[in-house]
Amino acid sequence: MMDDNQLCYRGPTKNRYIFYEHTDKYMQYEKKCLQEKNYNKFGNKCKSIGSEYAGQENIINTICLKFHCLMYNIFNSQFPEYDKNEHAHLEYLNYWLNHELHLKNIDICPEYFYQTMRSLDINNDILRKLRTNNSYIVKEEVRNMHALYHIYKNYVEMNEIVKNNTLIGNAFFSYANNIVEKYSELSKKCAQKNNFLCDALNVFKEKYNKIELKVNY
Repeated sequence: MMDDNQLCYRGPTKNRYIFYEHTDKYMQYEKKCLQEKNYNKFGNKCKSIGSEYAGQENIINTICLKFHCLMYNIFNSQFPEYDKNEHAHLEYLNYWLNHELHLKNIDICPEYFYQTMRSLDINNDILRKLRTNNSYIVKEEVRNMHALYHIYKNYVEMNEIVKNNTLIGNAFFSYANNIVEKYSELSKKCAQKNNFLCDALNVFKEKYNKIELKVNY
């Protein structure tokens, strides 16, 4: 991951962790938007983006395409109760973009990335709303958020096994052990007074404890 950019706008942290309850749906959309045939549909919305970054144009263009794919699928969901959580979805999209920029070592502020996307898609209401969710997230927090997202993904897989009355086997306990390991690593960071992360971990623990078959912390 790239070093932190000191010039990027950094907004409040308070609501950054509110999107995790929808991880099951985001997992579906992420899988879908990894496929070229799905994200290339949005090619006209990402023309010339990243052209001023020599050698990184294709990477930046692909991030833009995948972002549009995710945004479209999230806000055209067929789940009525899911559609009521617009702010959570905006926080997720901003997290996703920050993670991709860090991961691919793209030194662009999210705020500028959004502005560029808006200039190419001026009638997009969601991009306009992202003006209030366009903050830069420092790489250490992105790592923490990604680790928590990974924990939730394992939780979703475990929960599916339980809900489907599937025979509990190695896969279930592999997910459980992974959760315990990652949870332990993140919980140690609570000593560093990352209160929002700690609150998010407590929310997860309550969910995890409701699974009938579970591994104790």
